[in-house]
Amino acid sequence: MPHNVVDAFALELQTKDYSKYTVDQYMKDITHLQTFMKEQEIGSFEAITHTFARYFVGYLSDQGFQNRSIARKISALRSFFRFLKDEGYLETNPFAQVVLPKVKKNQPNFLYESDIDQLFQSVNKDSNSYYRDLAILEVMYGCGLRVSEVAGITLKKLDLPAGWLRVLGKGNKERVVPMHPLVVETIKNYLANERGNTSETALFLNQRGTPLSARGLRMILDKLSSDAGIAHVHPHMLRHSYATHLLNHGADLRSVQELLGHEHLSSTQIYTHVSNQNLQTQIQTKHPRRKQ
Repeated sequence: MPHNVVDAFALELQTKDYSKYTVDQYMKDITHLQTFMKEQEIGSFEAITHTFARYFVGYLSDQGFQNRSIARKISALRSFFRFLKDEGYLETNPFAQVVLPKVKKNQPNFLYESDIDQLFQSVNKDSNSYYRDLAILEVMYGCGLRVSEVAGITLKKLDLPAGWLRVLGKGNKERVVPMHPLVVETIKNYLANERGNTSETALFLNQRGTPLSARGLRMILDKLSSDAGIAHVHPHMLRHSYATHLLNHGADLRSVQELLGHEHLSSTQIYTHVSNQNLQTQIQTKHPRRKQ
């Protein structure tokens, strides 16, 4: 097996448009395995068996790693060894049948609708980036997009007259997302008043006229949330809020699944728990007999 198979795997991930963060995490997980292999005097990936893979899971648990971290590491290694098998370097994937530890799903953090209103009101109308920042908020919350999806929006992916937006989501999968008229209107205002004439294809640009990165989008949201007096707002909270508020207002689960781009319905069902909790709170605080 060539010595550069790890680099080849990293290149494979990059060609599939995995984020730099994800690629870096995969490389760290492979390095962790290689360190353990050295300790156990295992000299090559070919020598790894299913038994050794299970032993590695036990080792991670003994080292104090939480189930969520262990599951992520094993998933990364499963992908790596699948790559080795597909490339013909191995006959089997030793991590393919490793049982992942059960991970308790954390209920997503979300903002109340009053918080969302406050966040929108925090956009400074006297700022040179007012229309852009407002459009960013509208797209993040109004379409329920991941921050990487927002950063990847190009002008060609917009159909403003029809009210549709094409986004590239996880696993390099493209989906079409409908836009509310408010979202369309804010984008039009941004294009007409601030973006200017430029050859850049990205929708959202920074002050230098170059595409806004995911990090840049997070920094903008940090400032807006600080101005609104709402602590610890991250982009995914807007996505969580979008899903929760849709369900609270009667949207069906399948539609929300499609809008979010979830492959499995179970990924969307977690929002029903949040929605149900909200209903329980309403019963406790708004029930007509609560004071009796």
